[in-house]
Amino acid sequence: MPAPPAPIRCRHCGATLSELARRGGRGHCGLSACLQKEEAARIIALKATLATQALQDAARLLPSGQPAATTVVWLEPCSRALVAVSDDDRVRHAAHLRQVAAEGMAIDRSRLAEASADDSHPQSGHLCSHCGGRCCQHGAAWHAFIDITVLRQWTDDHPGRTLDNAVEAYVDALPTAHVHGACLYQTAQGCALPRERRAWICNGYACAALQQVQAEACRDPRVSVVALTMHQARVTQAAVVGADGARAFELRPAPPLP
Repeated sequence: MPAPPAPIRCRHCGATLSELARRGGRGHCGLSACLQKEEAARIIALKATLATQALQDAARLLPSGQPAATTVVWLEPCSRALVAVSDDDRVRHAAHLRQVAAEGMAIDRSRLAEASADDSHPQSGHLCSHCGGRCCQHGAAWHAFIDITVLRQWTDDHPGRTLDNAVEAYVDALPTAHVHGACLYQTAQGCALPRERRAWICNGYACAALQQVQAEACRDPRVSVVALTMHQARVTQAAVVGADGARAFELRPAPPLP
């Protein structure tokens, strides 16, 4: 049976297709905006195929009797390369914190995301550990989000100590190495600061994938999800994330994009 004729109008903007586009079987005009929409549609279709495939591959990893994962969450790639925290890094960080203390500098919370994290489910921590902390990279530009509120909390917890002591404590807490391009406190094992010493946003923010996991865990504390990390139309990491941890697995090669 002969193939149906190609559409004569762009499926995105409605413009009449050129003779070349029609002969090539293209359904779009080729303009930049329509090419972007075409690529977005292709990625959506690819993700749907990968999600179905990943759920099938992950089913064999779960213990007998545990419900199969039915949800796929998508993560963005995160660098794990480490670099030394240099003396210059320490000097600049200390100078910034001293300025925060001297001027009472507070971060305008309206510039940051709303708090959305829920730590009551173990799946949340396992997902963040598997991800590696992409959201923590923002701490590089915000000096770990340490403002006067954070420093005063430290002094409240250490009666008789001063803001200068708080600055010293945070500088002393810097690790020997951190994730390249990320927050100075971000290490291969997570944040070098204990949870009670981190800025509120570090404990309170949940990315879209984490919010999905939280919602699933609220419905069923035993739930597992499949976490896929995609970069340039290729899955670079796959894992089943459940209440007992994250199990990495190899995803079968994806079909080529049409």
